[in-house]
Amino acid sequence: MVANNNENKEEESIFNAAIELDSPAERTAYLRKACGKDQDLLNRVQALLELNEIEDGFLEEPPTICDVPTGGQVQTEAPGTVIGRYKLLDKIGEGGFGEVWAAEQKKPVRRRVALKIIKMGMDTKQVVARFEAERQALALMDHPNIAKVLDAGSTDAGRPYFVMELVRGIPITNYCDQAKLSTQDRLDLFIKVCNAVQHAHQKGIIHRDIKPSNILITLHDGVPVPRIIDFGIAKATQQELTEMTIYTRHDQFIGTPAYMSPEQAEMSGLDIDTRSDIYSLGVLLYELLTGKTPFDEKELMRSGIDEMRKIIREQDPPKPSTKFATLQIDEQSTTAAHHSTDSPRLISLLRGDLDWIVMKCLEKDRTRRYETANGLALDVTRYLKNEPVIARSPTTIYRLQKAWRRNKVIYVAGCIVLVSLIIGISLSVWQALVAIDARKDAERANERERTLRTKAEEGERKQRLIAYAADMKLGLEYLKKHDLKKVEELLDRYKTKSDDEEDLRDIEWEHLHQSIAGDETYTLPHEAEVRDVSLSQDGTRLASITVGGKVRLFKVQSQELLQEHGGGNMPYGARDGSVAISHDGRFLAADQQGTLMVWNADNEVVILEHPHVTAPISFSPDSRYLAGVAEAGLCIWSTSNWANTKLLEMSLASSTSRINSLVFTPDSKRLIFAPTRFTSKLIIYNLAEDSVEGELAGLDSPHVISTNGSIVAAGGREGYVCVWDLVSRKSFGKFKAHNGIVVGVALSPDGKTL
Repeated sequence: MVANNNENKEEESIFNAAIELDSPAERTAYLRKACGKDQDLLNRVQALLELNEIEDGFLEEPPTICDVPTGGQVQTEAPGTVIGRYKLLDKIGEGGFGEVWAAEQKKPVRRRVALKIIKMGMDTKQVVARFEAERQALALMDHPNIAKVLDAGSTDAGRPYFVMELVRGIPITNYCDQAKLSTQDRLDLFIKVCNAVQHAHQKGIIHRDIKPSNILITLHDGVPVPRIIDFGIAKATQQELTEMTIYTRHDQFIGTPAYMSPEQAEMSGLDIDTRSDIYSLGVLLYELLTGKTPFDEKELMRSGIDEMRKIIREQDPPKPSTKFATLQIDEQSTTAAHHSTDSPRLISLLRGDLDWIVMKCLEKDRTRRYETANGLALDVTRYLKNEPVIARSPTTIYRLQKAWRRNKVIYVAGCIVLVSLIIGISLSVWQALVAIDARKDAERANERERTLRTKAEEGERKQRLIAYAADMKLGLEYLKKHDLKKVEELLDRYKTKSDDEEDLRDIEWEHLHQSIAGDETYTLPHEAEVRDVSLSQDGTRLASITVGGKVRLFKVQSQELLQEHGGGNMPYGARDGSVAISHDGRFLAADQQGTLMVWNADNEVVILEHPHVTAPISFSPDSRYLAGVAEAGLCIWSTSNWANTKLLEMSLASSTSRINSLVFTPDSKRLIFAPTRFTSKLIIYNLAEDSVEGELAGLDSPHVISTNGSIVAAGGREGYVCVWDLVSRKSFGKFKAHNGIVVGVALSPDGKTL
């Protein structure tokens, strides 16, 4: 036993030193020197290096330490070399015994292909037989997700080669992460892989090396398509792949450790069947879901070949959800981002059916795995369709048997602990019941106390309400007698309240309070009849225009005259003037005897003077636009660039026909107006799109308009009022509101009152 441990340490020491050497020549020289004449030691170290040197691509064959013939110069392929009908372009893969080249075929068809050929000096009988087996395995396949063999032959030197379709793609796991595919999209791709493996099994071929680097994703019209490659270690189950003899030593690893089934790692006389590929598919699904393999490949390599086999054959891997939950927080976030989701959501997806499906594939006992790749694909499909899956939990007896055999000592100790817990819990329950009874007695006493207190409080509140009602009734009597002082005294009784005292003030109190509260009144004198006024949004400034066109701007509280413009006698036939202050208070505008004037509200500077503009004029609620009526139609100015004017050329029927009303919607996105007095429709103009958005029909001669943004109301010259829904543009109806012309309408903001 001591000698064996020493041999293992020596083997591990040589292996660790060899993998640090990058050059194959340096590694070969070191192995010869380190192992000396001990051929068994050389073979063991070489086997470990074979596992470590497995690489992605078409070939995954173990490197061999061999002497290069010295009798002459070795000929190797290079770009431009012609083999048969194929011209080599560039090397795209290389294994221990062979190379894969991108090549160009010109006859009988012109296309790019992949050509696989045995390396010069590696064409031993065993290698040629293995090469021929891969060629025959691929030739048997006819599936859209498996690379196809197109041709085969031998070089002038007798080295065999075969030609297959050129697959340009990336490993399936890399593609899923780069494209950030969701879990469902990953499962859809995995089902296609299962179907391809099922096809190979039906052809009597076991792949024996299913892993991400052997499943490349290519895009066909933007749709990802998986392609299985590299049947270099495939095994036939129904017929011989080649007439040449292929001998595999009983102690030789076939496959990649992280994806290898327990029976492959056994390296015994146990025959390998299609369920070995089911295990590898389970590892692939595990990695697609968690970003990790069940057993870390680097740790397997470091453990040595014997420990590696023991781990694969005996150690149960964690469930995918458990594996993901034990990752570092940053790894969880990265993996979840690759699934286009978050960590809690991904754990929730993995826990349950997906755990059972994966763990059924990874059963050590292959009789408990899925029988076929198609069965695995169907179970994944059932999961995607929210149907019950067959990979349900093993029976309780089965789980207990395995756990008992593995942990007898722990279970005995657990039973002792369980008995102790039962006794402790029983005592705790008894004490808790006693405490519960005492607490219930206390709660019943508290409930009786609360009931009495509530009744007392209700009686007190009733008395206060009676007193409040009497005071309010008395206040009304005092109000009728104009005894405001006594009314105020009554109101003061209910004015100051502490935080814990109920506020009894209601509509009666508010009515009395408003009745005696003197609102502040401001008088702004004018020498002539005032035609129009406009109040700024903050209520601090008021603009007015009188007959004759004199425009004034006041400060409301101080009644200070800030600006005064124009004035004089109103010409005969002149229309009424109109005045407006922008909502932000920056601009003052007026229709001054047919000329639109715009001043700076702060310094009286004239910003705009536009002739032939008449009332009405209006600023948008966001103060970005000013609209007014000109002879040619409706004008809209931008307050940020007054030179920027939009003219809506609406034909006016006569000199007496004009727009009587125009309104902006509260969001300032639309302007609503009637194009002429004698029309029967309203126009909805979209300011952002600079176009007419629609019409509201149903009212003859609309005269005035109001809107709250969702409802539009308009009054007409015949006394009718019509209401529309602004979104659907459907009328709620028309009704007779007045006997004469309706000169004003106003909607409440909630649209309930007109």
